[in-house]
Amino acid sequence: MEDVSNRLFGECFEIIVGTNEEYMIAFNIKYAKDGRFTLNSAFANHSHCSGIRKLVVCGPHIISGGVDEMVHVFNLKKRNKIGVIGEHEGTITDLQQHKQKFVFSASEDGKICIFREGKWECEKKLLGHKGAINSLAIHPSGRLAISVGADRTLHTWDLIKGRKAYVSHLSDAGSLVKWSPSGSQYVVVVDSRVDLHLVQSATVGYSHDFFVRINDIAFLKDNVILLALENGKVAVHDIEEGCTLQQWEAHSNRVRAMDLMPVAAHNEDQHLKHYLVTGSSDGWIKVWSLQEDDLKEPAECVSAKNTQCRITCLAVYTDSNYKEAIKSKTLEQVSDKVNRMMMRGKRSSLKGRGRPPKRPVLNEEDDDEIDDEEFKAKVKVEQVPVSKRKRVTIATESDAEVDEENDDIDNQVEVYTGYQALKMMGLAKEEKTTDSGNSVRKSRGKIPKRFME
Repeated sequence: MEDVSNRLFGECFEIIVGTNEEYMIAFNIKYAKDGRFTLNSAFANHSHCSGIRKLVVCGPHIISGGVDEMVHVFNLKKRNKIGVIGEHEGTITDLQQHKQKFVFSASEDGKICIFREGKWECEKKLLGHKGAINSLAIHPSGRLAISVGADRTLHTWDLIKGRKAYVSHLSDAGSLVKWSPSGSQYVVVVDSRVDLHLVQSATVGYSHDFFVRINDIAFLKDNVILLALENGKVAVHDIEEGCTLQQWEAHSNRVRAMDLMPVAAHNEDQHLKHYLVTGSSDGWIKVWSLQEDDLKEPAECVSAKNTQCRITCLAVYTDSNYKEAIKSKTLEQVSDKVNRMMMRGKRSSLKGRGRPPKRPVLNEEDDDEIDDEEFKAKVKVEQVPVSKRKRVTIATESDAEVDEENDDIDNQVEVYTGYQALKMMGLAKEEKTTDSGNSVRKSRGKIPKRFME
């Protein structure tokens, strides 16, 4: 029996519900006879101190938010709580994820916080709403996000730059917003009315009023939506044709939440089926099957479970979520490792391998010291008034030409060479007279031998 269940939904498949009694309860599903399923209790967790309002699955984790203004992270593989995030100052109204890597949380404080799966640190806060945020939706590409709030506005967020793109004003406050699978359109729910917005033309392409409050909405296809209604019914509505394909009474009380299971078939000969999980305030969880090729065929209830709690939200977890998260995390780790290896190679190439090379020994021909004749040609002493000291300057070729042309000023310029020039430059030895009358030179620095007399 388990082999059939694994072929349908994978090795791990669970339905997690949040309740108004502060509990998070999980059920695993197994295949039964005649195409039906059984729901068995998996675990229960009591972490919140107030009612739970929203659940979302991100990789192997289930993230919950409630009235206590806290976001709790629970590991479904290890069955333990990882931690609590307290970035908001109001009731958590919505939680969304993108590609099992990022988690978005919205609250009544008007803030949207973005977390990375694994680190669970707030990387960005989006501010713009002047009141509570009712719903949030992430574009399939991950580049855009839209949110509706009590301030009767629809905000479009640029997630690449991390800022608000533009704001649209609505006639009434939107309660729900959802992107289509293709990302070419999205729906905004205003109490009992559904408005279809087209991205390309930025207009409302379709609108329909169901005259009963809509608590949850899901896209079955790009042109087919599922609606959870306040009167306990579930409706299948075709947007292109503008008609309701079917509507049935799913629960005795209002339908609070619903989620889709993977499309599967029990046998190869059978048609593919959509499986819909619904949760109601009456405490019941029900699984419904819908024919993919004929959505007008009445839905069939294939499983039901009474939780004896008031269900407020619902999420479906499959092993595909875990595999996708592991794949993305592995790719990220590989890229980080490659970058580290490249940086290590660059550093080693800069430092070099082994001992540093010895400095080459210069030959006598490479000696850049000037000769005596060159020194004599470039060093001259200018005769200045007595009140000023003599200064040594370096003569250029232009100065030499001017000196040759003006012979009448030769009596004012003396050229010193050898020891006298070094003395003027402060490199010569100082002369001292001894008692015997002989002069002795005291060295004031290292002087090249060629300049010594």
